Amino acid sequence: EKSKFRGIELEGKTLGIVGFGQIGGLVAKKAIGLGMKVIAYDPFVSEDRFKQMEIRKADRLENIYEEADFISIHLPKNKDTLGMFDKAEFYKMKKGTIILNVARGGIVVEKDLAEAIRGGQIGGAALDVYEVEPCTDSPVFKLEEVVCTPHLGASTTEAQDRAGTTIAEQVIDVLNGKNATFPVNAPAIRPEQMDILSPFFELCESLGSLFINLVEGNLDSLKIGYYGKVSEYDVRVPTSVILVKILERYSAENVNMVNVDLVTKETGL
Repeated sequence: EKSKFRGIELEGKTLGIVGFGQIGGLVAKKAIGLGMKVIAYDPFVSEDRFKQMEIRKADRLENIYEEADFISIHLPKNKDTLGMFDKAEFYKMKKGTIILNVARGGIVVEKDLAEAIRGGQIGGAALDVYEVEPCTDSPVFKLEEVVCTPHLGASTTEAQDRAGTTIAEQVIDVLNGKNATFPVNAPAIRPEQMDILSPFFELCESLGSLFINLVEGNLDSLKIGYYGKVSEYDVRVPTSVILVKILERYSAENVNMVNVDLVTKETGL
């Protein structure tokens, strides 16, 4: 019965990546190494990042649906992406498309996915995240065309070893008087400046939220101006507060005050 286990090759197939942040970029590199064609969609990542990585940019999500043999999802979970991939979206895709979601549960509607697979529209799926976690039951569990793992994306021996090494290195740096690369509550400014700047943080959050709800199209650059007394101080913290509110909605990573500079750089903003 060997014929039952016949598969398909990745080489020459097209991978569509939805969400082109840090993880999406890493997936693209690995897919190219396997000989795949890659097209990515992310309206909030600059053209420069796509050009730098030599990845073809999809102008609209439908471009992914029309071309991709595999679709890999790397989006944050929010009000815009919750239930984003449902029955209507599955039937816009090429017949036999294979779906991969290792981002956040709830972005893919599991009931609709199961129905699309049983109906032959979707060829299969691989899921590491679910609408409810821990998940003990799902419509996709009984399908042979679906590979399920229990949210183990970072559970490797190597990843755990790197985490331990990084912690040790950070402790040594701080004890030697250096700045930590991954501080818990960064960036750091002097207490007297914090007293002056902290009243503006709520305003910065509101401005960031307002801005991202007004902006249309690609977000390639952003200029933040400071005037009056506040402009005389180190404005890295209020700037980070604004950027967190802007990027947390559109990045698959958990954006916070610690990693916001890195995420900003990776998105090409």
